[in-house]
Amino acid sequence: MRTCATNCSRHGECDAQGVCLCDNGWTGEACDRLADWVIACLCILSLLVCCTGAGVSRWYYYRRMRQKRRLRREVREKRQGRVMRVQGKRTGGYKVQAPGEIAGQ
Repeated sequence: MRTCATNCSRHGECDAQGVCLCDNGWTGEACDRLADWVIACLCILSLLVCCTGAGVSRWYYYRRMRQKRRLRREVREKRQGRVMRVQGKRTGGYKVQAPGEIAGQ
């Protein structure tokens, strides 16, 4: 019985003729290279992770900028003393009302 020189890189088994029979996902004479389909899957997976990270960071950035704009507007309105803010029921956000105006009328 022959033995394979590199022990099939621990990614396969050596047959009686001394040829490596590679495990699924490995290729080459010594089972030392990833198969092409594995490399393609890894590329697609890394691309998806990058795109998801970019999308989440962009969403967070715009959400944060919207909050900053809202806070600046509230400060400006408060300084001018013309309006006050009350919690809106339908949108969960804020709506502008003049001072002395009763909500719901």
